[in-house]
Amino acid sequence: MRTDRGSTDKERSFAPKFTNKSSTLSVFGFIGLSSRDLSYFTRSSNKFVNVSPRVITEVKDLYRIHNEQKRLDEYQLDNSQLTQILEALSTSSFHFLPMYRLFVPKPFKPGELRPITIPHPRDLIIMDAISNVLTRLFHPIFLECSHGFRKGRGTRTCFFTILSWPNIDHFITADVVGCFDNIHHDLLLTILSSFINDSRFINLISAFIKTDILDKTEKNYAGDLKGIPQGSSLSPVLMSIYMHQFDVELSHFISRYPDIHYVRYADDLLIGVSGTEPGANNSVVDQLNTFISHLQLELKISLKKNGESFLFLGILIKANSGGTITLIAPLTRIDRKIQRMPLKEKPYAHPLVLGDHKFEEPIRSIISMYNHKIITYLALYCPCSNALQLKKLLKKRMRDMCITHLAQFTKTSKGTIKGKYGSQLERSPIPFLSHRKIDEIFKKQRLKYESQKNILIGSLG
Repeated sequence: MRTDRGSTDKERSFAPKFTNKSSTLSVFGFIGLSSRDLSYFTRSSNKFVNVSPRVITEVKDLYRIHNEQKRLDEYQLDNSQLTQILEALSTSSFHFLPMYRLFVPKPFKPGELRPITIPHPRDLIIMDAISNVLTRLFHPIFLECSHGFRKGRGTRTCFFTILSWPNIDHFITADVVGCFDNIHHDLLLTILSSFINDSRFINLISAFIKTDILDKTEKNYAGDLKGIPQGSSLSPVLMSIYMHQFDVELSHFISRYPDIHYVRYADDLLIGVSGTEPGANNSVVDQLNTFISHLQLELKISLKKNGESFLFLGILIKANSGGTITLIAPLTRIDRKIQRMPLKEKPYAHPLVLGDHKFEEPIRSIISMYNHKIITYLALYCPCSNALQLKKLLKKRMRDMCITHLAQFTKTSKGTIKGKYGSQLERSPIPFLSHRKIDEIFKKQRLKYESQKNILIGSLG
């Protein structure tokens, strides 16, 4: 394989590879790239070039689209500010503004806080543009085992794949310890440079990952050597690129063992093992630790025995004695989560006079939020063996929580809310999903699930 003169061994180890027989790119490289994407690819270096101009074009496109859809408030930019940004990008003088760090409670973990990073609104359009460009270039590069932060993929495709594994005896779970916080800057830039020959673009990524992150006391949380800020569309893409080499190495290893299967969703990994060959688990664990060490990360690994249920991406998984796999919705956990949904404080200083039109929009938003959550739960858990029980739970809990939320927001009682909008909220500004409507949505989700499952099984067979 040809490489740039003077490139280091580390850079060469991450460089994309071609097949020798034709211009078709190998599984480690760029299968599936469109002609538009290949126009930015050069055979002389096996790298993408002229990526930074694509970012500028993408910024213009995003601004135009948001302007046409009357959504420019999302970016808080006007034409003059856009011109300044484009000029700064063109002259490599663009600097990201400091991000804001706040801490929110972790669900079901009393006393623990989750750090949240909020980018400056002006920079969102830049982050989205870079994310879109990288997504188009790297989506065909990522392997089939990767399901997180990818268009057309997600938890559903991840579980479809898991259910297709035959004769599973047990599982090995692993998650990357503090993944985003421990991504090394130099190694990330080295990996990107092995795919992209554009110093202006690499410098832009470097500026992003080293941007100041300040809290209300102006304490800076940005790491000098490692850590990428969460909270923007760009961070997940960079994490996926960083983890790609791990997928390549692990997939190459397990390809020699037809009884071992692997999926990854972001920083959560699951390996299914068929049979009980002596030493197989130790071998897999050793390789997991070896491959992740190449990225200077660590894994928390656990062995799940046959018949033992465990939580993965919010769903309980169990390998049965016959080799089949069962997915189970954790009803108690879901019920507890629904009942602990935060009730937003009323933003007005005086009580709501029911019927005053200026309060209709917040009420619409609250009811829409609960309707959306019902649909989300049905979509996620419809493959589970106890999906019917989950549907029953949602019918019972969600409307009660919504009425409680509305009562708190309006500083009235639940009885007043029911009297105004009906006991089923059928007379509210936007109707709450009826039992019949929930049944219809559930049926559609089940049909969609069965159809997608059959397509996946057909592609594997």
